[in-house]
Amino acid sequence: MQKEIDLNLDLSVSKEVLLDHHSLLNLLNVLQHELNAFLNKVDDDKLNGYRDFVVDLLITLGERKLEQNRDEIEESFLDFVADLKSFAKKHKAYRDQVDILLDIIHVAIVRLDEFRRDRLEWQNIPVEEIRSKLRSFFKVVEKVSRQRFQIVYPPEIPGPNGFLIRFDIAANPESLHAPVIIHDVIRDLAANSRKYSKPGSEIIIQLTQLENNGIKLVVIDEGMGIPEDEIASVVKFKHRGSNVKDIRSMGEGFGLTKAYHVCKIFNGKFVIESEINRGTTVELSMYPSST
Repeated sequence: MQKEIDLNLDLSVSKEVLLDHHSLLNLLNVLQHELNAFLNKVDDDKLNGYRDFVVDLLITLGERKLEQNRDEIEESFLDFVADLKSFAKKHKAYRDQVDILLDIIHVAIVRLDEFRRDRLEWQNIPVEEIRSKLRSFFKVVEKVSRQRFQIVYPPEIPGPNGFLIRFDIAANPESLHAPVIIHDVIRDLAANSRKYSKPGSEIIIQLTQLENNGIKLVVIDEGMGIPEDEIASVVKFKHRGSNVKDIRSMGEGFGLTKAYHVCKIFNGKFVIESEINRGTTVELSMYPSST
């Protein structure tokens, strides 16, 4: 069943803040989970102090704009990285756990850096930047899974617990004209596809530069699908399909909402085609003139 979504979200300022930060908030939830598990095994006063830092940051980002203390947060992350590396040198038995924490923090710092730019501004973004950020994100997702699943790319063939990510960009060979926030939108939709698909599935991500300088993003999966009578409302704030509510997730159900919200800011179309147990296709377009 295919439907074009045209829903008035009517978001409050606080909800817009949560949507803006949610990609980073999800990452911090993962970091908090991994850090707690790690600190339950080790006794280190300096590292214990970062537990409060992560908790405070989760609260802060849920309440106000990041720009007010971004540099201070980034400095704290860099200190965290230095202390983790120092700990790993002294305690080599914990190197694997430390590496996972370092990978998560690395992606968090990258996302913080994205906030240095006006993320609704259209820029010529290097194609390699788009690819590398998505790969870094999936690398963290894979590591945190403790090998429950793997992420592979063509020409590799996924094993029984692998996902094949096919990422196609039809644009200038070197760059794509798009708003900076496209990184968030791609990650969110790709993460949803992975989350609600079985290992062995293929996930296709297509980015196309349109003739009028707009862009089109299509994400196709072979997952659980969305009930037909819920497709039109699945973009609502904090909404998840009734058939996936029992699936454990670190997220808050913001991914589709944010993608839809950004699409509408840039006068685009948002179309969902889905069938239960057959998969979902999300297609959206955006244009430089915003509302």
